[in-house]
Amino acid sequence: KGWGKAVATVRAGFEDVAAFFWDVKRLGEVSLSQVAKRTVERFGEGFEVEVKTKELATKREVISTMNLHKVDNKTIIITGKPYIFTQAKLESIVRFTKVGEKETRVELVIKLDLGRKISRRAVKASLKTHLTVTDDATVYFMNLLGREEVTEDEGRVIGEQLMLKLKNRTKKVSKEQVVSAFIEENKGLKELLRKEKIIEGM
Repeated sequence: KGWGKAVATVRAGFEDVAAFFWDVKRLGEVSLSQVAKRTVERFGEGFEVEVKTKELATKREVISTMNLHKVDNKTIIITGKPYIFTQAKLESIVRFTKVGEKETRVELVIKLDLGRKISRRAVKASLKTHLTVTDDATVYFMNLLGREEVTEDEGRVIGEQLMLKLKNRTKKVSKEQVVSAFIEENKGLKELLRKEKIIEGM
């Protein structure tokens, strides 16, 4: 058993960030680390959905029921309750707090029970896998920022993001293809490239 917490500040409106976490399919598509696969098992009434998360390294699966609650005009919460008939159980809560018009504080807390005879190291690794979603959200919305909006620190993160994608590319995909796709996904880089082309054409 164990628990973990991840806190991040995301450069987007709190409703947009909450919608990103709620969209399980999109979460899987944009994940940088690709350490877990998330799929919707069942849609319930209202804002309820049953989600299965599979850790790709261990093949371990956890199923939880997610519910979304809007607390007030500045706070949204998504809770995850464990499915009692699986050996591994995951309970989670994500709080989205509006800090500014395009700034949201995300707090994710996870409680994990992998069953008996599981080492602390394995529990820690599993927690890390499930907490990476906050990094994915931060990077996803960072890629939507314009060239003038990106800070120096965010620029470094974007560079690290590109290096990670190059490192994790398959043999069938060339470096040029990775870089081209990366630029297409990043608004700031597209604007920068467009500006350079205009200057060259003068």
